[in-house]
Amino acid sequence: MSTITHLLFWDGIGGALLKISSLLLLALGLMNLLGRAEPRWRVGIARTALVILPLLLAAHSWAPKWQFTVPAPLAPAPELTALQPNPTGEPTVETAPLPLSQPNTLNWPLILTWVWAIGAAIALFREIWRLTRLRISVRAGASPSQKLTRLWQQIESEFALSNVELKIVSENSSPFVAPGFQRRIAIPRTFESQVESNLDGAAHALRHEAAHLRSNDGIWIPLIRLAACTLWFHPLIWWLAAAHLRACEEACDAAAARKGGVESYRQALAQLALDLVPVSEPAAATFLRAPSVLKRLHRVSANSRHRPPRWWVALPLLLTLALLGGTIGVLQVIAAEPGKEAATIIGPAEKLKRIQVPRIEFVETPLDDAIAFLAQKSIELDTTESEPAKKGINFIIDLKHRPKPVTLNLSNVSLEDALRYTVRLGGVTYEVEPNAILINSLDSGNTPTPNPIDNLTLQQKANTIIIPSLQFQDTPLKDAIAFLRARSKQLDTTEPDPAKKGLNILLEARDSADVKISLRLSNIPLAEALRYCAQLAQLRLRYEESAVILLPPANDQLLWVVAYKVPDTFLDEDHVARENLPSPSAMEWARKHGIDGPKGFSLVHNRGTNQLIVRATEKAHDAIAKLIPRSTAAPEPDPAISAYEAKLKRIVIPQIEFQDTPIESALQFLALRSKQLDTEEADPAKKGINLIIRDDSDAKISLRLSNVPLSEALRYTAQLAGMKVEIQSNAVVIAHEVE
Repeated sequence: MSTITHLLFWDGIGGALLKISSLLLLALGLMNLLGRAEPRWRVGIARTALVILPLLLAAHSWAPKWQFTVPAPLAPAPELTALQPNPTGEPTVETAPLPLSQPNTLNWPLILTWVWAIGAAIALFREIWRLTRLRISVRAGASPSQKLTRLWQQIESEFALSNVELKIVSENSSPFVAPGFQRRIAIPRTFESQVESNLDGAAHALRHEAAHLRSNDGIWIPLIRLAACTLWFHPLIWWLAAAHLRACEEACDAAAARKGGVESYRQALAQLALDLVPVSEPAAATFLRAPSVLKRLHRVSANSRHRPPRWWVALPLLLTLALLGGTIGVLQVIAAEPGKEAATIIGPAEKLKRIQVPRIEFVETPLDDAIAFLAQKSIELDTTESEPAKKGINFIIDLKHRPKPVTLNLSNVSLEDALRYTVRLGGVTYEVEPNAILINSLDSGNTPTPNPIDNLTLQQKANTIIIPSLQFQDTPLKDAIAFLRARSKQLDTTEPDPAKKGLNILLEARDSADVKISLRLSNIPLAEALRYCAQLAQLRLRYEESAVILLPPANDQLLWVVAYKVPDTFLDEDHVARENLPSPSAMEWARKHGIDGPKGFSLVHNRGTNQLIVRATEKAHDAIAKLIPRSTAAPEPDPAISAYEAKLKRIVIPQIEFQDTPIESALQFLALRSKQLDTEEADPAKKGINLIIRDDSDAKISLRLSNVPLSEALRYTAQLAGMKVEIQSNAVVIAHEVE
């Protein structure tokens, strides 16, 4: 297989792709170097690359070749030798060649050619259909008003144009040049109605389109897009098309600003952006694209001061580019002699683990932009790759539906973790392929399996970070999480490295971001604060490899398969005292602990591998994961809970008198009295108890008690409101009774 791949890459399709990539990288590099120069330079480079592209392929196929050598695939493995005794007892040496592998029956060049041809046919059909519909729409447009016609005649003379036809169309956008050789400008009906009120703005917009006509952008832009459709699999051709379009826009901005005044043009551009941002626009609308307006406003002043490139300067540069493209085309790559070691290629999977990203902050960021950021970071932070062309990772986005925007705040994580959380919050998934990361939609076949077992190291770190005071009053959950994330960094005294301080805390349950929670705690571990926040928002909390995740409630019908490692004595403890009875089955063990599920729920215990194969809902997995470590020993009481119970019994309240008192006010009174009457606690920050109301209640209670322990006062108060008391390690939770 390695020989087939080598021949395919160097001697055929791969050689052509390598040359195309080199040309496109050269063109994009020159355009980037000239980013602050007159935009027409970049326009000329992109168009020259488009002209050279078919010439390069022709040179690759028919021109004489200049050859140079690259490493060959690994040499064939040597034959094995084995010593066999003969009948006389003397050893002899026989050769036993390795068995030949079955011949590869797949014609990879033919398969890849068909894949390319089908993809190109689909992409070309869609693009040609779009252009045709747009041209038909423009051709069927109405004639403009007399005032607009007179305005255009004035601008037409400024740009030395002739035989240009204006058409009124129904699209809601700015004016745009119709694709094709006919010289037509489409004027939206809404724009025509603004001519009366904003004559200067209309004139600037028409000057912009006149500059497009003079530069033949209506021909070149579709041509480059058609070339991109032909090489639909190649990201560089799409980047070149996008860079060419940006350069055309900046060049036309500069030309229009020179004719009508820079400041006046900037004001018109900004005003038109405000008018047109709420409405959609067709792909051919070239005067205005809202996401790039700010950048264009900054560039107008600089570009308008540049002089357009002179032909005697531009021609040598473009001819040099053409000569380099031709040189690339006639190069021929040949293999070295067998036995020489091939170059090492580091794949995306290894780079994902190796590259560390110091900081990521997305706020409602489109998934495309988030992936583009990670791709750029993979290039910048790939320090072990010596060749610039090999730095970073290729990302390919292939989605069947619109992804969710991503809100994510991470620090000091691997690129693998950053990508995993990004696609997860975007509602998509990814696959690591040999040469790229494929971002694709979630479906039943590629839904990731959850890991119900918490990361104990991260959980232990959360328990060591103590928050002195915490007070939320109708605080949105997303703000509470942001507060806890910031405090975790400030209060992480055990971590010497500033970049590793604190925890990454993510909210995956987007629908709960604005849920308001009220919580007042003091001197509490971060792990407990997170648990209470999740509990109040009715979410699940999970400690994963690099972050703490707040998850939505588990799906009670979706089943997941997870294999757990269990001890040798698993399922044996139930019959230790009854040696003659058989061990219970895994299903009996689960039901004994109150774990069940819908149709398809199953547990299988494999004694040979000490594995418990579980097919269950996420809720059942959470319960099973907590039970397995305890299966070899009886559970012991939590000392923290025991200490809290002792404190509740120790604090005695002399007098309580409630008369139609709201339950929330009654509980606030008890929490305040607990701090005042906790005389045995020396530390003021640890006095009293933390009291949490999990469920809202409109109940009012009437209660009169004297000289009663706080534990009893809480029990009676909750009981009168139809609620229950749950004592936890750092707080008392008051919640509704579950029927």
